[in-house]
Amino acid sequence: MSKIVDNSVKFIVGERALENLPYEIRLAGCSKPMLVCDDMSYRLGLKKSVLKAFNGSGMDIEFIDQKVGDVATCDDVERIIKEYNSSSCDCMILLGKKSVVSVGKASKIMIKDGSFVVAQYDGKALSDLSVKEVPLFIITAYFGCGIECSNKVRIYSKDQKTIYEFDSIYAQTDAVVIDERMTDIMPPKSIASYGLFALAMAVDGYIKSDERIYTKPYSMTSIEILSKNLMKGILHNADKNARKELLTAVVVAGCGYFLIEKQLLAVVSDVISDRYKVNHANIMAILFRHYIKMTKFNKDMLGELLPSFVSVEEYAQIGDEHAAEAVLHKINSLYEQVGEYVDYNKSLKDFHIDKSDFPTIAEEVIASVDAKDRTDEYSYSFIINLLEEAY
Repeated sequence: MSKIVDNSVKFIVGERALENLPYEIRLAGCSKPMLVCDDMSYRLGLKKSVLKAFNGSGMDIEFIDQKVGDVATCDDVERIIKEYNSSSCDCMILLGKKSVVSVGKASKIMIKDGSFVVAQYDGKALSDLSVKEVPLFIITAYFGCGIECSNKVRIYSKDQKTIYEFDSIYAQTDAVVIDERMTDIMPPKSIASYGLFALAMAVDGYIKSDERIYTKPYSMTSIEILSKNLMKGILHNADKNARKELLTAVVVAGCGYFLIEKQLLAVVSDVISDRYKVNHANIMAILFRHYIKMTKFNKDMLGELLPSFVSVEEYAQIGDEHAAEAVLHKINSLYEQVGEYVDYNKSLKDFHIDKSDFPTIAEEVIASVDAKDRTDEYSYSFIINLLEEAY
């Protein structure tokens, strides 16, 4: 089921974007931010860059937590809630991987409702009643995760056997900071995977959108950025502007994609990622190339994306009649072009996914979505075929 969502996240993009963050925090009526990051952000010097950006601003980071690991756990959320409530902090800055973003958003929701234990949380955030509002600022690191502007996050129990899903407008981000300095350590292999991940979100989000959801501009903008900068970022890794643009493409694509409920591509990627402890973005990038050839879609809608892939002159030569076929060709060509220069993981086999697990994966995907929300794609045979094609 689709729904209207007001996405009013502010983007702070460009050179010295980090230095503008204290100003944005003051605009939100705050002055004592808590910084939540992961160990990698500390080891790679990203945290140091953030702290340096606050020098001379008249504002200090009130409290720092850098204990979030690769997986967003209940322990992380409950620790952040306790630290935030026991401090004088009045807003939160998130820096790091998807796990940090998930932990921060879940913490924001629960702090708002005066809740402390994830397993006992009963979804009070559906009401407007508030104990404490937490303005949220995200500094995108590496190449983003796609959920920076999403209201949906997933939190795991310590043994990772139980998943708690949050979906609330009260997870909304106030501002996203996109600064090229946060991408300095991205190798071509990672650029390739995250670029194709953004492509998957943008195209799939567009063809699955409808008049009730404001996703199309996000998709078109992301594809335009990718078309101009993906190969540039791979071949010229020192090009800071290209890296910044590609980071923007991931965040923007996610803005539109996660407004749509239970996309099959995302659900299958989640199930595989949870089962094998592999990166969700990498799996989705692999699946999409095969999914777009298998799924039923409105050809006119797919054709509408052609201007985002090509120049005005090239579009005029192709024409509307062949636009959908041209888009499919452009998608396939981009995968081929990336593969010529980067030895990235191109199949499920590269991640050592066991084919004997395919039936279980398909069953888990179908079971994870309420019957009323399942599209025709949520059939056992379609999912098995997709997995085999991607293997």
